[in-house]
Amino acid sequence: MTRRQVATLSGIAVSTVLASIAGYEIGIRTDAPMWLIGPSITASWIIAFWWILQRFGKLRRLVWCIKLSDRHVVGYDYARRKTTLDWLKIERIVLASKGLVIDGPQPVTTDGRFTPGASIEIPHLFPDFATLSHRIFEYASLYDIPVFIDGQPWEQLDIYNVFPFLQDSPSTSEPGAN
Repeated sequence: MTRRQVATLSGIAVSTVLASIAGYEIGIRTDAPMWLIGPSITASWIIAFWWILQRFGKLRRLVWCIKLSDRHVVGYDYARRKTTLDWLKIERIVLASKGLVIDGPQPVTTDGRFTPGASIEIPHLFPDFATLSHRIFEYASLYDIPVFIDGQPWEQLDIYNVFPFLQDSPSTSEPGAN
C-alpha cells in the first residue's frame, strides 16, 4: 500500500508539471498577462511540492519490516531504508488509530534549533499487529519508556471511556440479572 501511495505522489508531481505547462500554454494563447501566469504557476508548484514532500516524510516513517532486540528497534521503509532506534534513547511510544509510533530522540542542531527526529510507524494493518504491540510495550516497560494511547499517558486513561462495552460485563451487572 505504501509503495502504491509513493507511486501516486510521483504521478501528482508529474501532473503538476504537465498542468503548469498546459496553464502556461492556455495563458499565452488567451493573451493573459504574464504577471498573472507566472505567479499562478509558481504558487501551484510551491503548494504541490510542499504537500508532496510532507507526504513523502510521513510515508518514510511507515515500516514494512521491523526487527526487535533487547537493545534496538530496526525498521525498514518502502525503499528498504533502515531506521535504527536504541531503546535507551526512545522518548515515547504512541498507540493511535492508524498504528503504533516509536519516537526516537529529537536532535538539536548546532544553532540550537530542533529538527525532526527519527521515528518508526507501524501501521495497524501490519501482520500480527496486536502481538507485536504487546512485545513493544514489554520493552517499553523494561526501559521505562512512556506509552501514550490517543495522546494520553496510558496510566491516566479511564478504561471504561476507551472500551465502553466493559461497563456492561456480567461481573458489573446486578446480581441475578441475565
